[in-house]
Amino acid sequence: MVTGAAGFIGSRVCEALIAEGHTVFGVDDFSKGLEARVPQGVELTSGDVNVLNLESLMVEPLDAIFHLAGQSSGEYSFYHPIEDLQRNYQSTVSMAQFARSTGVRKFIHASSMSVYGNPPASEAGSLSEDGLALPVSNYGVSKLAAETFLRAQTHMSSLSLRMFNVYGPGQNLKRLDQGMVSIFLSQALADQSIEVKGSKDRIRDFVFIDDVVEAWLRALYFDFDRHLNLNVGTGIGSTVESLVHKIKALLPGTSIKYSAPTPADQQIAVPNIDLLSSTLKSVPSTSLDDGLAAFLNWAHDERDRPESAAEELY
Repeated sequence: MVTGAAGFIGSRVCEALIAEGHTVFGVDDFSKGLEARVPQGVELTSGDVNVLNLESLMVEPLDAIFHLAGQSSGEYSFYHPIEDLQRNYQSTVSMAQFARSTGVRKFIHASSMSVYGNPPASEAGSLSEDGLALPVSNYGVSKLAAETFLRAQTHMSSLSLRMFNVYGPGQNLKRLDQGMVSIFLSQALADQSIEVKGSKDRIRDFVFIDDVVEAWLRALYFDFDRHLNLNVGTGIGSTVESLVHKIKALLPGTSIKYSAPTPADQQIAVPNIDLLSSTLKSVPSTSLDDGLAAFLNWAHDERDRPESAAEELY
């Protein structure tokens, strides 16, 4: 079962699972996701996992739950903390209870780099899973709470994938509150102007969607007997300034301006990926230059196909 099956990452995870021959049950309430994204072959249920009676829908046992449903914007969480907690923490509790009642033993959870907050300078350039986690956003709090809840569950094995800045084809270019790369690319395509909210010296790890999906697939086949947190990123930091100049190079004539930061923004977020490599044998390999070029090519193709889901994504 994949929750958030119509989301940017969830839909791609569904696609990869279908391609490998799995039967996939998808769940999404379409509050942010787009039904057109859900791949053919997914047995789809519409609704909120906090209120759905999922047990009544199941006709065969599940091998695993991929829980990707949730609220994914740090900025949005600042203004809507209760909704953020419901969508990220409460939904995880609901799905864990569903796993208990149906006997599912493997639970893979979408977490975030936001759990780290702003650690000491000595740790910030290589964040490790056993390091300090002191989130500075409501979003980070809800994700860390979900991880902590899963750690306390003994009826199943769980894995929280702490994803860093995911980007790439399929990302919703209309959403300007989530996804640094997609926000900047969308602005540049629409207005030939990028507005950077916050310092140009912030450092991020930008990880391409294909590499993230690969980590999720490998997690399905990884045997773990306790809760484990794993960073999913490239391990390579890039400044925000370098990112916008790369986009400008791809779209000449784009101007860049800087403005006040969004609430509770992180300054440096670059992961140590040794544990990802040693457990899942997964090391993201797409360079930022190649990933940006692929993202831009996709965006151009979508803009030229108004009969497709492009009208919703672009």
